[in-house]
Amino acid sequence: MSFVASEFKLQNIRNISNKHIAAYVAYLKEKGRGPNYIRTELAAIRFYHDQTPSRHRLTQDNEALGVDPRPKGRDRSWNDEDFVAMVKVAESRNEEWIADVLILARELGLRIHEVVRLYRADAERALAEGRLRVTGKGGLVRWVPLTPAARAALIRAKHRVPRGAKLFVPADRKAHQVTKKIQDFIRQNCQPRQVALTCHGLRYTDAQEHYAECLTSGMSKEDAEKDTAARLGHRRARVTRTYVGPF
Repeated sequence: MSFVASEFKLQNIRNISNKHIAAYVAYLKEKGRGPNYIRTELAAIRFYHDQTPSRHRLTQDNEALGVDPRPKGRDRSWNDEDFVAMVKVAESRNEEWIADVLILARELGLRIHEVVRLYRADAERALAEGRLRVTGKGGLVRWVPLTPAARAALIRAKHRVPRGAKLFVPADRKAHQVTKKIQDFIRQNCQPRQVALTCHGLRYTDAQEHYAECLTSGMSKEDAEKDTAARLGHRRARVTRTYVGPF
């Protein structure tokens, strides 16, 4: 509403039409917002607009409004060169904490919000037990064994903050602000490629490696899918296929 009031002098939501929505999408893209964020915004706008006696009908076609299409059958994983380069950039700019977020996402297959919400106490317990307790979507709890790189990242992170604090969210900031900073950092520093790098792509990398390890150990494809799904925090084994291909 602030956007259309400023740009189009509109004062009533019922007067919003598709041209205003398309302009808002372009504005969000210029601000660096990703397709998923924009789709959520559009869903909210449509919901409230539907409650008004408007003569305008808002299109449900997000792509027609300028939203980038969802990638289908495309590998979103990072290769080793992508990952090492991004970590080095973070370290060279004195953003070691971002490097540690990326390492934990890469090594343990964590969602970005699962990393950002970690407390120092979580790190200390994980270091003592050799595995990290993660609460994922729907409250699903899983335990992910630490790798040497993940252990080193947790040690560095816990030494940066006092007891009782979050590892990566300062007291004067919100989790969503930190998440956006990480996402913007990746977007601004990745090399051009067919499928843009995202923090979520690190889960693809971890899933593919874990799935391959399961098969190498003698597991059937079905059991490997189940084991990988459990590692990622998914209840349905078939979700694994989204991460491991074929691409």
